[in-house]
Amino acid sequence: MPYTAATPATLPPRNYLEGLASGNGGLNKQTFLLVGYGVFFTQSDAGPQKPIAVSDRTRRFTTAVGQNLSSQVLKLAENGSDSRAEGGSCFGDSGGPVFHDGLLVGDTSFGASQFCRSAGGYYRLDTDDARSFLDDYLAVP
Repeated sequence: MPYTAATPATLPPRNYLEGLASGNGGLNKQTFLLVGYGVFFTQSDAGPQKPIAVSDRTRRFTTAVGQNLSSQVLKLAENGSDSRAEGGSCFGDSGGPVFHDGLLVGDTSFGASQFCRSAGGYYRLDTDDARSFLDDYLAVP
């Protein structure tokens, strides 16, 4: 199978997420794009209605709305019933990219619920700490 070179994602300016958090209604007005290979949950048509994890190794994407921000973590709401977005990441998505307006702003780090319906934490790539690490491996602005 031939391989095609990937185009590197563009990192945001330093402290980009602080600007989103403080402007235009805050993070809960911002939609982020998530990409990963993780599981999703479904329910059977009959029998017990406990959610069933499905892991078919298919690359998927979804959107999630901003929730809050710490010095190292962007927290996103993960609720498929939220009319502002489509859901969030789940088990197996760790390390996957988080985009905002075409910029790679974070990577999937952790979830906060058993069925991936609460909130997720995404390591920020716009901080001095992240850039200090990345500078050793990439040419970043």
